[in-house]
Amino acid sequence: MCGTGGVFCCPRCPREKQPLLLNLDETSIKFYYEPAKGLRLHKTEQDRSRGRFKRRTTLAQQRKALTLVAIVCNDPSLQPYMPQVILMAERNMSKASFDEAVTHLPKNVFLVKQKSAWVDTASFVAMMGILGKILAMVAPSRQPVLQMDALRIHFAEKVLKKAKEQNIWCIILPASCTSFFKFWAPTFFLGSKRSSAVS
Repeated sequence: MCGTGGVFCCPRCPREKQPLLLNLDETSIKFYYEPAKGLRLHKTEQDRSRGRFKRRTTLAQQRKALTLVAIVCNDPSLQPYMPQVILMAERNMSKASFDEAVTHLPKNVFLVKQKSAWVDTASFVAMMGILGKILAMVAPSRQPVLQMDALRIHFAEKVLKKAKEQNIWCIILPASCTSFFKFWAPTFFLGSKRSSAVS
């Protein structure tokens, strides 16, 4: 089955190449999640001067987050090779912690420290390079077809140029239409966020 992207790209693929459908999306994962409503605290936790309950975290801590950029494909045998990228702000992770974390990551998970934890053009160009090199090794006989939503960075000129260099065909889904196509996204990312909140 060709799927969403394949409907448009299958007829255009060379005869000797079968399409490999990929989907990319990113999500922000906080370091701290607000307690659920109805959670009871001891009286000692109450700020009597303001009549409100104290938080044990600062505003800066509440704003700390990392970004997970996930790539999934329609071939289960190739999914373990698909790169998963974690973007971390430099100020939120020491060099020692970074070096230790890298040694424990699976081979397809990349931890990147940069000025901001959110995606930018430079990080996406790098990701396209990583994805292209991996696909060239594990799926040389497949034609990669990458679906992304209409985030401006996804179709930046430098990003699309890098994708073309890596022989990756890109499909940009129109705004407000991703829910019709990326059926996996709510399950994957919601489950990820719930897991992070519990831990």
